[in-house]
Amino acid sequence: MIINEGTKIVKKIIFMVDMYYPKPRAVGICVHNVAQEMINLGYEVHVIAYKQNNEECEEEFEGVFVHRIAMRLDMKMQEYGESHLDSALGKISYKAAGIIRKIQKLFFLPWFPLVSPLTVNRYYRKTLSLNREYDFDCIIATYLPPEPLFAGAMVKKKLKNIKYGAYILDSLITQSGQKYLPSKLIEKLTWKFEKMIYETADKTYNPECLRDHYQSDKYLKYRDKMIFLDVPYFKPKQPISKQILHDISKKHLVYLGTLIKNSRNPEYIYRLFTEINKSGLYQLHFYTRGSCEDDLLKYQIESGDAVLRHGFVTHAEIDNIIATSDYLINLSVKDAAMISGKIFEYMSTGKPVIHFYYKDNDACLRYLEKYELSIVIKIDEQLFESNVRRLKKFLTESYGKTVEPNSLIETFKGNMPIQSAQHFDALARGDYLED
Repeated sequence: MIINEGTKIVKKIIFMVDMYYPKPRAVGICVHNVAQEMINLGYEVHVIAYKQNNEECEEEFEGVFVHRIAMRLDMKMQEYGESHLDSALGKISYKAAGIIRKIQKLFFLPWFPLVSPLTVNRYYRKTLSLNREYDFDCIIATYLPPEPLFAGAMVKKKLKNIKYGAYILDSLITQSGQKYLPSKLIEKLTWKFEKMIYETADKTYNPECLRDHYQSDKYLKYRDKMIFLDVPYFKPKQPISKQILHDISKKHLVYLGTLIKNSRNPEYIYRLFTEINKSGLYQLHFYTRGSCEDDLLKYQIESGDAVLRHGFVTHAEIDNIIATSDYLINLSVKDAAMISGKIFEYMSTGKPVIHFYYKDNDACLRYLEKYELSIVIKIDEQLFESNVRRLKKFLTESYGKTVEPNSLIETFKGNMPIQSAQHFDALARGDYLED
């Protein structure tokens, strides 16, 4: 609801996400970037997110009101496993989480890609409860995971006058399950899911990198509801070193993020690093979560600590890690059509960026070619020796150099969070913008 407090207009918006600060994942980081701009536009911003260990059920974070709900069982077990991979119980918990997730998806296959109806109900009930208290102008449900979109559709059916936007931050067209189910069935179920989203939302905010896909006649009926937004990750900043984390006699390559054995595997990076580090000049750091932690520990032993596995760190620690790093590494997901938001976080700091990719149509390439302190390396055995030479040259020539982040604002203006915030503001007002 839009109300007046003297001359001040207070507008209210709520986002549904999975993980939020202080321990966010990619979607939570995107939403927080946009939330800060929404606050600048005069909004009171609320977020519904999972409750992780040691987090308060209700709190305020940097001006955003955060309301937490119980986490999905498989994600809770995965989180425990990622935090305790050095123990047998942690490893069992991590593997069990994957098994439980597959069973849940199979059991709820008619509602693919739904994993947990209980979680949908938690989002739904929490949103209705908060709306009775705050009377929101707009609700934004995010994807991934799928539960917020199912809950958002239920809320819209219940509260027909509220503005509802579906914020798609991952690909709807490359759903998991392709390896285990017939492609025709996956296509049918994915289309059913998409139609549910387009028919219930007032606006759907699809990834800019998939704009061409949505020009097909299949989507003609829903095209007037579609807005295409780039990932809201570019925020020029100069991270300040508060603490020396790394050996000052070495040069440091750093990877931050999730690693997954069958889709984002660091093995090629490790072998390449081994070749370029014969002199022992460099250290390779992994600040990670996911299913490759055992491999990283093996690399650490084999390399004599030239490779270091640090485990998962909170987003609050990332600035200091980046500030004490010499090169930043990104790794695309195999077979993914999506942009990695991390490249914008990296470029926002002006540091040298090393990007590994699998396919020539990798969505990140067209952005990185605009950034002078970057090298892109295709994961291809036939190119291995060439990649060794190219990487050696890049490490030598880019060491100690930076790009002035503010000089890139015009280049990456579509990735500034204000672009997304302005569209959500227009939705709340019923005054829709063109993308």
